[in-house]
Amino acid sequence: MFWIGGVLFILSGLVSFLDTPLTPLLESVPTDVMQQVAGAFAALAMIVFAVGTRDGGSVVARRPVGMIALLIFALWPYVLQLTTLVPYETWSSLPWGLSLAMSLVPVVTGLVGVIEIVRIRAVPAPWHWLPAMAYLAIVGTVVFGSVAQELGWNNGEAFAPVIAIPYAIFLFSIFLAPFALGVTAIVLALVAGRRAA
Repeated sequence: MFWIGGVLFILSGLVSFLDTPLTPLLESVPTDVMQQVAGAFAALAMIVFAVGTRDGGSVVARRPVGMIALLIFALWPYVLQLTTLVPYETWSSLPWGLSLAMSLVPVVTGLVGVIEIVRIRAVPAPWHWLPAMAYLAIVGTVVFGSVAQELGWNNGEAFAPVIAIPYAIFLFSIFLAPFALGVTAIVLALVAGRRAA
């Protein structure tokens, strides 16, 4: 089962790579379309890894906390897209804390998910640390960029290197992280298949 999720993660990484400034191959395709396709592949991969099959393949051994966290993490962007159906006036009248909580849902559920992967060890060591590293690379740079923007660091040339480094890490991690996860999953599936044979 790992190989199915692995292929989906590789496709997600490939589409993300084609959407970066590093490759002008698909300039005619809108960025939001590419992001939707990459996100759909990644979400499907996370669902596959969370649930697995009857024979196994779940990175959290189908334990409820880890499985629910990974499923929410995978599906939350699509839940947020449904909120666009709600009139703006309704959203603007919501308490500030509620909108903050909604934006923190993927951060918290992703963190819980990777902690459960490391704790349960359904993925062989040391590879059970790889999802945590991918999570930290992506979320850490996004959080840093958001804080830097709030502090106005992106407005002055003096802080340009401070912003450029995390942005470069983010740019590489959005396609390298799923690609690394996918390749690792396929290799682990092949190794497990040989041992079973």
